[in-house]
Amino acid sequence: MISSVVVAIEITLAGLLMLLAFRIINLAREQEAALSPEGTLVADVLPQRRAPMNLSPASLAPSATGAGVSERQELTANLHILASLQLRDSRMRGLDIIAAPLPVRGYTAAWFYGAACALLSGRGYSHDSVIELISPFLARTLGMGEMAVGQSLHTVTHCSSKLGCFRLGVDGANTWLRKHYVTEDHSLYSAVTTQAFV
Repeated sequence: MISSVVVAIEITLAGLLMLLAFRIINLAREQEAALSPEGTLVADVLPQRRAPMNLSPASLAPSATGAGVSERQELTANLHILASLQLRDSRMRGLDIIAAPLPVRGYTAAWFYGAACALLSGRGYSHDSVIELISPFLARTLGMGEMAVGQSLHTVTHCSSKLGCFRLGVDGANTWLRKHYVTEDHSLYSAVTTQAFV
């Protein structure tokens, strides 16, 4: 009885190892096919500078063709990438923004608001429409309610610390678009620690 169970487990493990080897070989072949002649990956993980997106409010409205959806997704993807990089950098330096007090998360929201304004620069958005676009994203990312995020972003100009974070967010996103990284001076960590007593 026990020996038959052991044999069945051994056969299953052998099958799983063969499946693993098959997947590794296929992935290696796919990666070789994705290499350019110079030996670098064609699809790089860093954000690539693309042609400017047409992100007018009309293009983001739901449509039957779904054309505005892909542009909204591209904006959201850029914000997700930037947020994950900056939140990770802050966490590695000892500042967990998600667990931070509400004012610190408000400064963080102001930084991302500035970054979103930079990503949408020259597309004819009003500040209210940018806030409307990014509020759900920031509410999920920072663990705040959408109303709290909206209220915090609408009062950016009333608080010099939030305004400083907003400006650093604009500069950080512009640097990220040009150089594929955010410099230390414009990082979220630097903005929050300079503007707040953390």
